[in-house]
Amino acid sequence: WAQFYSKKKKKGTTEEEGGPAEGGDAPKAKAKAAPKAAATDLVTKVEGLTSAYDVVRLVQDRVEQLTATHQAVVLFQIAQLAGNKARAEVRANKSMLKLADRMKQTLRTAKTSSVLLPARVAIKGLYALAKLDMVGGERAACDGCAATCQRTPLCEVDSRSLTMFIYAIAKSGMSKEHKQLLGQFVAELKPRTREVEFDNLLEAMWGVCTSMTQPAEGQRSMVRTESCEEALFNAVAERAVLHAASLEPRQLSDIVHNFAQIGLRHTQLFNVLSERILKNQHKLTADQMLKAVKAYQRFGIALREAPQGFTDTAIIAKGDFIRPSDKPPAKKFRYERPPPLAFGAEAQGGLNQGKAQ
Repeated sequence: WAQFYSKKKKKGTTEEEGGPAEGGDAPKAKAKAAPKAAATDLVTKVEGLTSAYDVVRLVQDRVEQLTATHQAVVLFQIAQLAGNKARAEVRANKSMLKLADRMKQTLRTAKTSSVLLPARVAIKGLYALAKLDMVGGERAACDGCAATCQRTPLCEVDSRSLTMFIYAIAKSGMSKEHKQLLGQFVAELKPRTREVEFDNLLEAMWGVCTSMTQPAEGQRSMVRTESCEEALFNAVAERAVLHAASLEPRQLSDIVHNFAQIGLRHTQLFNVLSERILKNQHKLTADQMLKAVKAYQRFGIALREAPQGFTDTAIIAKGDFIRPSDKPPAKKFRYERPPPLAFGAEAQGGLNQGKAQ
């Protein structure tokens, strides 16, 4: 909009009017530009906030004014900033429920609508709803998002959206219905693992594990890995081995837990991360440490520190055979004195007693 107004200003228009300086079209142009500019300013403010409560207070009176793109941005920002307690409060807020319903309605109509919804917007909206637990097992919203993604070439989908789609479909419980599309996203993400932050990769790994362990209707729960899923996990393992020193303790626990969930053994990864896990175990919660221990126990890999090996230096202890020990402290010599002799009446009494005997 800044470029648009700057070009109009060069042609003899004013930025305040938002249209031609002279003529009857100025009020119409101003009326059209005002809502769009207001929505853009709102999204800019939302992205600059650092608290989910502030975002809710900012948009709760403007839900009806938000377009599909702005709905996805607002819900995504809330999902990123909110913790477990804040998410529960968001689900109880009437304005946020209304906003979620509008987003789900947008995804429902995306499958048959003549207006093409961008795949990035659809994925961001579904991801935010899944993160906030507001999808409610609604299949129509997931189908609409999947239909939008199928109309878009995968090469045009950014790496972050790939991880969000995998997580959102698994979180919604619709991975079996969209298994083929999910496999395509997993295969596309494999060569792009270095473009995504590690937390986002962990979400994608969680989505793959969850989708693999979700049983189909009338079947038992079992893990069936595909070649693309193993390739993705191996790519993540290579990156984790190279950057193990920069990973947070909770990320180390989640990595080994995800590998244990699908039953994929990677000895090099587990050996490299074991030292880091034990070194930072005081920073892990009890549940996180338990997941790590169970992962190592499943594959029979020892969770231990790296061996120190042989050293070239020898430490001579005090009192060994090479150097004599310190002498004991000297004590003052004291002669043993005999008991004193008895004289006088005591001695005479003793002699008379001896004679009587």
